[in-house]
Amino acid sequence: MRLRSFLLTIMSTVLITSPSLAAGIKSQIFDDNRSHLESARDWDYLLANYPSRVTIQRNLIPQLKQPEIFTNINDPSLFGGIIPLGKEIPELKSQVRALMAHYSFLKPGMFFLDIETGNYLNIDGEKVFPAASTIKYPILIALFEQVDAGKIKLDEKLVMRRDLVASGSGDLQYKRAGIKLSVLETVNKMITISDNTASNMIIDRLGGKAKLNQRFHTWGLKNTVIRNMLGDFKGTNTTSPADLVRGASHFLKWLKLTIIH
Repeated sequence: MRLRSFLLTIMSTVLITSPSLAAGIKSQIFDDNRSHLESARDWDYLLANYPSRVTIQRNLIPQLKQPEIFTNINDPSLFGGIIPLGKEIPELKSQVRALMAHYSFLKPGMFFLDIETGNYLNIDGEKVFPAASTIKYPILIALFEQVDAGKIKLDEKLVMRRDLVASGSGDLQYKRAGIKLSVLETVNKMITISDNTASNMIIDRLGGKAKLNQRFHTWGLKNTVIRNMLGDFKGTNTTSPADLVRGASHFLKWLKLTIIH
């Protein structure tokens, strides 16, 4: 039950969705100084500098008819070895291509998957990008699995060692080394304020970079690799749009088996 409550309070990223789910997601940002927010590059900046002015409302576990879950990462007809692929969505692709033409200086990659139909949009979805804080999402999924397996307890204490302290987003960097936080407190900081130090503490608790990379590989993630602890300011940690959706597909399978059933 503790894990179920944890899921309902911490889940803050939805990477695979359907039109009906998308309609239930609303985000509102309020700030008197609009120029700062409009120039913000990512949510790390927003959450680190304006946490009280960002409100997010999400319908976390919608009442959708879930697709049958499969697990065969080598089957090309199943995305991530889980969701049967439908057809590419030509109307959406043409609209996105038209938008891209207006911003030709950008070289984006994107992947969208409708979990109800299996239909998808793929524009350079396997393109490798610096992961930045999106790497925290597969780390979160790996933690869920370990908690569910009984190998990690949400109330166990983690020590914030000096070698795990990182600059960038988050407030733990300003605390004294040696303080103790529960796994729940730590992962909440990793997700809600994108705390880099908290992320390093979770990576360490999960066995380090190599073990996490091995786990990502078993999920079928092709381009998601942690090469350095956070903050990775040189962009050596990588992922791809399709990999992030594969991770979400894996999480959907885990969520169905663990929570829904």
